[in-house]
Amino acid sequence: GETDPEAPRSSKPTDFKKFVHDSESGFFYDSMRVGKTVLGMRTRDVLGAVDYLAMRPEVDASRITTIGHGMGGLVVLYAAAFDGRIRSVAATGTLVSYSAIAGSEIYTHRFGSFGPGFLRDFDLPDLAALIAPRTLLLQNSVDGQHRVLAAEPVQQTYRSAAEKYEAAGQRDRLRITGGATAASIARRYAEMLAEGGGRL
Repeated sequence: GETDPEAPRSSKPTDFKKFVHDSESGFFYDSMRVGKTVLGMRTRDVLGAVDYLAMRPEVDASRITTIGHGMGGLVVLYAAAFDGRIRSVAATGTLVSYSAIAGSEIYTHRFGSFGPGFLRDFDLPDLAALIAPRTLLLQNSVDGQHRVLAAEPVQQTYRSAAEKYEAAGQRDRLRITGGATAASIARRYAEMLAEGGGRL
């Protein structure tokens, strides 16, 4: 629970003071003071879970899948970029790119989604390229204000990642959808788990 401090129940995205002065933003500043990022610490949590799963005799370590919603989608993208044991990844309702934040005067994503130099050194499509040729599903990606984007602009943003998948002969393992319903999201998750990291 150290990387998941509980936000006040009264906190709402429209309440700016609580948006920047609650336990989540406090955790962001505390992590920066010790030279870490919230995103990095949460990614290590996922990698620790992968370590645990991989050593369990009842787990097929070649079929580990990670699924994240919102900021959790960022965490699983980072985890898969760092650990090839994660065979398939799904991120739903997740920030499309750090460039979307930089290009917007107003954003509603929490500070824990960022870190110093992130956009200077890389963006989220670069993480996706590191996941290739493993299965990656991006559903209902959002802009800087959490508005769901259509598939086409997300596909444009991830063009460089798509090129990596194409070069590996696995273009069908990168799937980008917009306007996904709860039923279609659940169906795609079930397909991913059934395939064990295969095609969608």
